[in-house]
Amino acid sequence: AHTQYASTTFPDAVANKTTVGGGAEYRVRDFRLTGEILNMGHIGTGFSLDGEYRINDYWAINGKGENNSSATPMRAYYDNVTANSYQIGTVLSWNESRSLNLSTNQMGFSDGNQRNVIDASWLEGWISGPVYKLHSILEYYSSRNSSQSLLINYFNPINDRYVGLTLQNEWLQFQRFDQSLKHIVRVGAGNYIQDTFGSGPVINIQYEQSYKRNDR
Repeated sequence: AHTQYASTTFPDAVANKTTVGGGAEYRVRDFRLTGEILNMGHIGTGFSLDGEYRINDYWAINGKGENNSSATPMRAYYDNVTANSYQIGTVLSWNESRSLNLSTNQMGFSDGNQRNVIDASWLEGWISGPVYKLHSILEYYSSRNSSQSLLINYFNPINDRYVGLTLQNEWLQFQRFDQSLKHIVRVGAGNYIQDTFGSGPVINIQYEQSYKRNDR
């Protein structure tokens, strides 16, 4: 179960969105399936279904479908534009310190626009001690939108790309048997390029606490 609140100020309006959802997850051996139903205020109810299958110790495939997607841009939400999205991807894991993720996503908006996304990331472990771990994550993202109608108010570049590098620092603060508490700090930098608008630097800092009660 989860809830999320978002608020954004536009030049001509203030948009607020409250999302409430709940679902269930099923796991058996190398297969996982997760389903969820959610409600997003005035644009109504949606649902999502995603799954993953581990082919062997190295390869896994995954997919996700969303009706009335929670990733719909806030401006589109305010203008009563909904979106459905479909994603398929694969993961190649050599070991716990090295993996490659590739995915493609298509989001179809109710105004006729189609957004196609390619996403890739490479994770590499450099330090893997009992208390401290350091990983680098090299990321690439690109998207293309089919419509450039003047009636579209949400952010909708013809083409855009992002390349960045993130350092993920993880400290173990407490562990007793399967129970643990970790601090995670991510610091990243990259470059964002939008066709006809040039490019600019991006800096990202994220702090997270991760608590695990047991292996289940």
